[in-house]
Amino acid sequence: MKETHRNMIAVMKNMPFYLESGNLAGWESAYRDSIGDDKGESSASYQAIDLVYELADLNLFGSFQVSETEPLYKNIVVQLGKMGLPVSENMDVSQWNEPNGTGTNSLHKSRCLTTV
Repeated sequence: MKETHRNMIAVMKNMPFYLESGNLAGWESAYRDSIGDDKGESSASYQAIDLVYELADLNLFGSFQVSETEPLYKNIVVQLGKMGLPVSENMDVSQWNEPNGTGTNSLHKSRCLTTV
């Protein structure tokens, strides 16, 4: 795995820290910076990481939208499956909006994503 990919993953994993400090814009910026000159890379690793970022970014600055998140999640499951990365197709996206003890939707969502 390229260093760029490791950096992208590290930023993704650190999203809860950006959330706690109220700096989700900083998280988004850090993710884009982690890509550097590799933007648009065609490797499977890059594409898989960026698909997960796309899902994480969908509801980043607004309220959680099940109607938009569910079809995107289903598409990402298909795309990752084509890459040989099996992901549960049976996740109930509507439950990602529940705090489940975390106190925020985005933090709960990030925990779901780290299992991908």
